[in-house]
Amino acid sequence: MTWIKLDVSFARHRKVKQLSDGAFRLHVTSKCHAGEFLTDGFIHFDEISDLTRHKKTENLVNELLDAGLWETVSDGYQIHDYLEHQESKAQVEARRAADRERKRGAKKKDSKQIPDGIQTESKQIPDVDKIRRDEIEKGPQTPTVVGASNTSSSRPRVGSRADGTNPRAVAEQAADEAKHVERLDSLRRYVIQRQHLASDEFAETANHDLNIDDLAVAMAFYDELLEVAS
Repeated sequence: MTWIKLDVSFARHRKVKQLSDGAFRLHVTSKCHAGEFLTDGFIHFDEISDLTRHKKTENLVNELLDAGLWETVSDGYQIHDYLEHQESKAQVEARRAADRERKRGAKKKDSKQIPDGIQTESKQIPDVDKIRRDEIEKGPQTPTVVGASNTSSSRPRVGSRADGTNPRAVAEQAADEAKHVERLDSLRRYVIQRQHLASDEFAETANHDLNIDDLAVAMAFYDELLEVAS
């Protein structure tokens, strides 16, 4: 995936704000086209009609030329100062090659699994599967009330089993744990499917797709993958 950059003040630039809506759209669409196909800002004559809905493309192109946003070159037009703000074809290809090497290196590692627990800042993401296994092995625990005799003859609380556990509470806890496990598994799959992205691309994609809590976990998973691959 390739991105282009637009400054937040782009639309207010003196060269841009004088454009008609059609010329503005053509200019932005052409930037996207150049970024997608790695043309370094070059737009061929034959491509203009595919980048705008307007039939009179000559008027729009003249607006961009008069504003100094485009320049006439051999066989087409060049977006002015494109490479001062966007990655060049060489830079994108080098970054993609580095990402491919990183992925190949990760596949050669013996351990390809994302660890069950990952440290993120001061909070440890728990290994829910291990917690559930430990609880099953321990069996249900009968709570001891201070000042009361904890014997088998004690009467269970209302709504509780003889062993002192509350069926509804147990069911709710199990449901919460299952949801948490499902959430972590879903985030692991999300990260694995996008581990080929560079860190800045992954961060921008995750920021768009996930809420703030899931974003922190996904970034931790992604960073862990990078450490395994390095």
